[in-house]
Amino acid sequence: MPKILKRLLIAVAIAAALIAVVAPIPTLRMHRRFLQFSPAADAPNRRLLDTDGRVPMASWMPAPDTSLGLADAGLALRRLFPFNAVGTERSYVRELEPLPMLWESATPDTALFPDARANNDPRAMFDRNRVFRSVRRGLTAEERAYAGNVADDSLWRVFDRAAHAVGADLVAASFIAPLAMDIAHFEMPIPRISRISALSDGVAMRAALFAAAGQRDSADAVIGRLYAIGVLLHRDGLNTMEGLLGRRAAMNAIAMRRSLHETFPGPTSPAVLAALDSVRWRDSSATQAARTRSESAASAQSAAPAALRARDIRALQSPSVARAYRFEALGVLSMSACADLGSLLFGPDADVTAAQAAAMQSMPRTAAESAYVALLVHQVDSARFRALNPSGLARAFRASNRALAAITFNPRLRVCADIASSAAAM
Repeated sequence: MPKILKRLLIAVAIAAALIAVVAPIPTLRMHRRFLQFSPAADAPNRRLLDTDGRVPMASWMPAPDTSLGLADAGLALRRLFPFNAVGTERSYVRELEPLPMLWESATPDTALFPDARANNDPRAMFDRNRVFRSVRRGLTAEERAYAGNVADDSLWRVFDRAAHAVGADLVAASFIAPLAMDIAHFEMPIPRISRISALSDGVAMRAALFAAAGQRDSADAVIGRLYAIGVLLHRDGLNTMEGLLGRRAAMNAIAMRRSLHETFPGPTSPAVLAALDSVRWRDSSATQAARTRSESAASAQSAAPAALRARDIRALQSPSVARAYRFEALGVLSMSACADLGSLLFGPDADVTAAQAAAMQSMPRTAAESAYVALLVHQVDSARFRALNPSGLARAFRASNRALAAITFNPRLRVCADIASSAAAM
């Protein structure tokens, strides 16, 4: 063999060895950081459900209607909380006509509801929790007309019906079947966050009309429907973002109910306020816990991937953690293979595969949810990503890992590198 060819082969072998050793290092570093601060990390402390999975103040919610199926409830919920604008790259998203909130772009005139603004300042923002002060003062004709227009919106027919749902299949409502298996959970679209505030404002207007007519219990029931909708989204959302949005809607309802019973107290008000205090205390505890975790972030950086995986497995198996958070934990658990060299090269550990197998058996209620759980479990082997404005270094990084993945028949090397380079480009 000619010397020049021999030297070339030696150089290629050395380059291949260097790629095999060096290429995974940025991937491991990026994913360990992601695992430490993943959206699933706070799930146990941002719960709304009791420790046994029950809903607090369930008697406040409308009576459950088992004739409303998971699919219909999911469609109603997705139309109430549609996704943000979806580009052509998300062709797997189902097209649904959002329910219009005609009042969303028409906030009350500054002359209306002065009692519902800080210091009665017309320049201050409208505060839905103060609207019952306007009711106690006596609504003007203009205020009553505005609230009446909001209360007459056709959206409330869907809203009131969905509030009776026992569950919702948001997977079938959100994605085209069969669900593509080459997407990742964190690339999926998120709902319009502003809808939570607009919907809560609308509920306040409806409740104000009942309170103005002396029907406090009817006002309380209207607010209870918002609580039920929030609980539904919190429990059956697709990910942590939707779970948190549902929790926010429920907490908005709790704040409104407190204002109603403080402004118009009745025989049952002390018990109602005590129940509200217990849930509000839980919310404050979660906020404090999040602050404490933030302050100890430096020590968290030393956490081993195995400990972080155990955290997500605990969240996945806890009955007090809503399904939305458990979906997120399942997705993060799948991607945790990218943060550990052994899992990256040889596949997930036994504890991870056991937790995934249990989730595939216990979590899905429908065929659509089965496909979604399968996607969350297998995305580390099948997802495909595009880097956002990748640099030359990022392109070289992706190319080297893709070459290594092809040589070793290990798709995780490609998937994990693609995610790391896409995140670095953001």
